[in-house]
Amino acid sequence: MHKIKIRQSLDTDMPAIERLYPAAFPDEDLLPLVRHLLTGEPDILSLVAEAGQSIAGHVLSHSAVFPAAISGPHFWRRSPSPPGTRGRALVRR
Repeated sequence: MHKIKIRQSLDTDMPAIERLYPAAFPDEDLLPLVRHLLTGEPDILSLVAEAGQSIAGHVLSHSAVFPAAISGPHFWRRSPSPPGTRGRALVRR
């Protein structure tokens, strides 16, 4: 079993991120929204979960929804998922 590492996403993660969403949400086409948020919106927090050499999960948030100061690579803050979200689906393989 691999340890999960949480880190800020990189541009090079986009192909792996784009594979996650259809697998996690087969009944919804979220890729246009994800692409828009990652390329066209300011103040987006984008985190990936790495398991070994693979991206196993992705979380997006806007600073208005998740107001936290990010300082350094080790800052982590737990926040409850908004009602109606299915956060655990994001980390399924």
